[in-house]
Amino acid sequence: LIILPGGESLQNESLNAIFPYGDNQFLLISEKRGLVTYDGQNFTPLESPVNSLIVGQNSFGKLLDNGFYAIGTRTNGVLILDKSARLHQRMGKKQGLLDESVWSIEEDHFTHNLWVACNNGISLIEAGSPFTSFQERTIANGQFYYLGEHNNTLFATSSVGLYKKEPKTSDKDLSFNTFTLLGDAGLQTWHLYCDDELAIITSNIGIFTIENNQFQNIGFRERAWYLQPLSKFPGYILANTVEGLILLK
Repeated sequence: LIILPGGESLQNESLNAIFPYGDNQFLLISEKRGLVTYDGQNFTPLESPVNSLIVGQNSFGKLLDNGFYAIGTRTNGVLILDKSARLHQRMGKKQGLLDESVWSIEEDHFTHNLWVACNNGISLIEAGSPFTSFQERTIANGQFYYLGEHNNTLFATSSVGLYKKEPKTSDKDLSFNTFTLLGDAGLQTWHLYCDDELAIITSNIGIFTIENNQFQNIGFRERAWYLQPLSKFPGYILANTVEGLILLK
């Protein structure tokens, strides 16, 4: 064995994985530095917010069939990085892992799902599925009735309130992206109408618009269920309520 050019700089470090990266480069996982690139001459630390989840973790790495990188950590679950080593997905107990201490990852080359060896058993990540499940462990419980999108935010009406899921605005955001309850719990919300300018919900205590994450009652405070925009009369919405049909403008 011989030391690679520039390898002296890593002689006292633990390297947990090495992958092909970009054009004629390699991506390494260093327990001390996190992500490091190698171009055949120089080892260069890759500035990435992901490093805070990798350093000191004795991580396990796997190159996936789609060119993404799966990294198992000791306390931060599974990280999926895209081909540019940006965080694509993070999975922990809230997403269904038995625990967040990962020892090995294997990919099913037919389904592209991931088998993950954890401290407390084996977990299956359905990475090959286009669907994501949001359940009680992801802080989304109750019965769900309707989904709608307004200003890049996803809203969901439910038996316990109105949930929202906002998009991530930065690669530096490493949190689990889940639904959160808007306002107080216990408000049963039924239906949702959204367009480019307006978001309206019906509930057991009236009809509300959503403005700056706040409920604003439109003047009707009885139970209301369904909202139907009138295509032949733009700007008008028909609402089904306990008092009968009402017309909103």
